[in-house]
Amino acid sequence: MSDTFESVVKHFEAAEVLFRADPEKQMVWAMLPSAGVNWMAFVSVEEGSLQVMAHHPLHIQEDKRSALAEFIVRVGPRNTLCRLEMDYDEGKLMTRTRMYFDPESSLNDESIFAMISCPVFALDCVHPAVIAILHQGKTAAEAAGMLDEEGGAKQETPHANRFNLPKPEGDVPWLELPEEGLQRN
Repeated sequence: MSDTFESVVKHFEAAEVLFRADPEKQMVWAMLPSAGVNWMAFVSVEEGSLQVMAHHPLHIQEDKRSALAEFIVRVGPRNTLCRLEMDYDEGKLMTRTRMYFDPESSLNDESIFAMISCPVFALDCVHPAVIAILHQGKTAAEAAGMLDEEGGAKQETPHANRFNLPKPEGDVPWLELPEEGLQRN
């Protein structure tokens, strides 16, 4: 059993959520509660990678799958950390994220928390729009517009405006670069 897998199991134990671990396959299945919805998450630890998939609990009816597929195409490029996907044949909506790491060292708790949280938060963000498509008769364009109205798509990430940051006050200690020893590229 890898150190990373043990850390994943300890994470779920500390969170006090329902989960089942399979040390042989290095997988964990967990039920993660959120605001009114329970997400099923699957965490898989492989040689040098940690993959997390969070599944939406609702089955997508056949007549709504094309609208949801269009919605995924409309909002998918907004998130570069995890992918919003749908199994069109089975009608299952999910988010997926994967992180590669050095197999000789395990991931720290913050990295594991971030990897598990990202797909769950992504499903939380799109859940109202998915419900609008499935039960309120909204089109994919209208549902994608709901994300803009609620600030989901317009909300800036902390690094989005990194080139327009205010200049620090006072003297900033800049390290002097050595004149000698610099290589020409």
